[in-house]
Amino acid sequence: NNLPPLRATLAIFRVVEPEVAPSMPAAEPVALPFERFAFTYPDGRSDHNAESLMVDPRTSTLYVIDKVAAGQHSTVYKLPPLDATRTLEAIEVAVLPVPAAGDQPATAASAHPCGVGFLLRTNNTLYEFRAAPEAGFEAAFLAPPARVPVGIEVQGEGVTYSADGRGYYTTSEGGKPPIHHVGCQ
Repeated sequence: NNLPPLRATLAIFRVVEPEVAPSMPAAEPVALPFERFAFTYPDGRSDHNAESLMVDPRTSTLYVIDKVAAGQHSTVYKLPPLDATRTLEAIEVAVLPVPAAGDQPATAASAHPCGVGFLLRTNNTLYEFRAAPEAGFEAAFLAPPARVPVGIEVQGEGVTYSADGRGYYTTSEGGKPPIHHVGCQ
C-alpha cells in the first residue's frame, strides 16, 4: 500500500503452490485458484504500508510487520483466524525496537521453521529475534534483536530460513540478483 491511491482495506491471497522443477520447460502464465482475505488495521488508517508477512509454523497464525520511514520502529500485527467471508481487523501485537537509527525500512520477514523466532530484513540490515524454545512465537517479538550477517545487496528485500532452520537466504530486488546463504557454524 505504498502507491496512490492508498487502500483502506488490504488483502492477503492464498494459492496452492504449483509443482515446478528446474527441468520443466518454461510455461505460459496460468490463472491459479485463490482465496482472498481482506483486512484492515485497528486504527482504521489507510496509509499503512507493509512488505513483511510471516506464518507461525506452530499455529498457522499470520503476522504483518509494517514498513515505516527509515529509523522508525515497525509494528507487528496479528490477523485473526482467516475467514474469506468478512473483513478481518488486524490486532497490534508489539512495537519492535528496530529498524534502528541508520537503518532503512523493514522489507521482509521469515518465521523460523520451529517457531522459536524470526528474521526481519531492512534494505541494509538483518535482525534475528529469538525466544526460548518452550515459549510461544509471540515471545520473540519481545526478545532483543541480534544483528546477523547479510550479503551486500543493492536493495535487500528478501529473506527466508532454510527448511531445517540451520541457516537462511537473502536477496535483493532487481534483475537476476544473487542469492546469499548463511549457514550455522
